Amino acid sequence: MSGTGSPGSWKQHTIAGAIELHGVGLHGGAPASLAIWPAPEDHGVRFVRRDVASRLDERRIDAHWDRVKTTFLATTLGNVSGCRIATVEHLMAALYALGVDNALVLVDGPEIPILDGSSLPFVDAIRAAGIIAQDAEARVIRVLEPVTVRAGDAWLSIEPSETFSIRLEIDFGLRAVCQRGCGLEITPESFTTSIAAARTFGFVSDIRVLRRNGLCLGGSFDNAVVLDDNGRVVNRGGLRFSDELVRHKILDCVGDLALAGARILGHVTGRKSGHGLNASLLRALMSREDAWEWTTPPDPWSPAWRPPEYPDIRPE
Repeated sequence: MSGTGSPGSWKQHTIAGAIELHGVGLHGGAPASLAIWPAPEDHGVRFVRRDVASRLDERRIDAHWDRVKTTFLATTLGNVSGCRIATVEHLMAALYALGVDNALVLVDGPEIPILDGSSLPFVDAIRAAGIIAQDAEARVIRVLEPVTVRAGDAWLSIEPSETFSIRLEIDFGLRAVCQRGCGLEITPESFTTSIAAARTFGFVSDIRVLRRNGLCLGGSFDNAVVLDDNGRVVNRGGLRFSDELVRHKILDCVGDLALAGARILGHVTGRKSGHGLNASLLRALMSREDAWEWTTPPDPWSPAWRPPEYPDIRPE
């Protein structure tokens, strides 16, 4: 890779105290619990399955793009011993957006608890525990050349930028709620107020098929937005945002790209993308040595740049 930039003020961070969260797994439906512990510099985010009876190295999984095993309905990580942990994206999005570089996540089962279907419970817990700066400089990737991946009429791209921003569009061919686009610069504040509360979603007909195949057993109106086949929201409380679905797509994209293991300076755009394209984009970017470099920007979460073609979104 290219040489690093001059030392700056971006530091690595970890949480100030331990966190415990309890819920159910979205797909298995079994009780799911986790604990998040502070971790030292250069540790990164690492998962450990506490329910697996084996050596530590056999049940430890790094939160890294080359540990992605499947992207069907969620992002699942695994190691060479066959140990896996699923539905990591909502937690990873919260850690990344709040600037937590180092954490040890102890999990009692094969899935991260779905909680309310968004990143907000993780954000609230992390903020309550506190975030502390460490001495080491943060690892930062600067995108140098555009990279694009496609699957049919769906696509996802990243291009150079001095900040990390995402603009996505969805189109399920139904009502306006399923045909939306939005975008924003990802900072701790913008993620917390505009993205974190956006819940995962699904269509009634798809959920029926998934449950017949032993999936989505933990899904409910308490942890997902459910839509009928005409795109109407079934949940009694409706949507948290008028464009909650596409905001959740941005949330997932943040969590999946957090598997770079570093902060990213780049502008992401896409249409009809999901976990598969998120993982493909990261693999494609990392495989091109001319497309990125390690750097250390001088100013954390700089607000210097926003794409001019769309407004910054605000909480409703």
